[in-house]
Amino acid sequence: MTSQHHRDPRLPPNIQEPTNGVHTVYDRRMDALFEEHCTRCKRFYLMYILVDLALIAYAYTIGHLALIWFTLISITSVFLHLLLILFLPTSGRKKRVHDVARMANYDGAIHRQLTDLAPLRRFALLTRHPLMSQWHICTMLDIALPTTASLIVTFVYFMLSLENVVFLGVFATARVLIALLQYRTLSTFYNRAVSDSFNAVIKKRDFAITYARSRSNTLINAALQLADDHLKYISNPHEDNEHVHSRAKKRAAEQSNTFSGVAIDRVQTERIVRTNIEHI
Repeated sequence: MTSQHHRDPRLPPNIQEPTNGVHTVYDRRMDALFEEHCTRCKRFYLMYILVDLALIAYAYTIGHLALIWFTLISITSVFLHLLLILFLPTSGRKKRVHDVARMANYDGAIHRQLTDLAPLRRFALLTRHPLMSQWHICTMLDIALPTTASLIVTFVYFMLSLENVVFLGVFATARVLIALLQYRTLSTFYNRAVSDSFNAVIKKRDFAITYARSRSNTLINAALQLADDHLKYISNPHEDNEHVHSRAKKRAAEQSNTFSGVAIDRVQTERIVRTNIEHI
């Protein structure tokens, strides 16, 4: 019913090129590299959890009742690290980040992927996946909350008791060091997870052209098929209408897209990208 020779004559034929569909190979490679970086971050979170458990054990061996506040800070930090492990999308079909290339800011005029983006721009590109915004918020909490609380409690405890100076120094140092490492992870995440993944796959100008053309052709063909389904439905509303209408709705849902919360025209976007790259 939807084969090429039954296409509505008012529509042009599908674009048939040998490179059609090649972009999916590039996408899978970039997605895999993104996931590898997320997995490395999770290993650091597990290390931070072990450090906090060691601090809890250290406080327990001292046995001072006032050290319960330090234990609560460590427990809070462990909870935040567990949330970070859950939020970083590396497992499960719904949690994985697909289409990492859409997060990359590629300048076709100079054939280079820009990495010196403003923090808000990097945030907008990354948070097209809902878990990434939660990961950002949780990371900022992990940087600010345990560190600030530990420094305040350490100062108050030391001024009131003048005891356990070694423990206080170890605890405060560990909290500050973890905060610095977390800040580094947050500030470099876009460049390492997105930019490095893109540059590792799209290494040459020819790769960029092939990728853009393949993706553009696929989206244009999908839009043409959607138009064909719609024309069939309005011309024969009583003939197999449920099947055609459901398929048209499905294709419309697949075509619709938002980028950082703003609706965009995917086909038009890809056509502009393809035109710009072809004029390099």
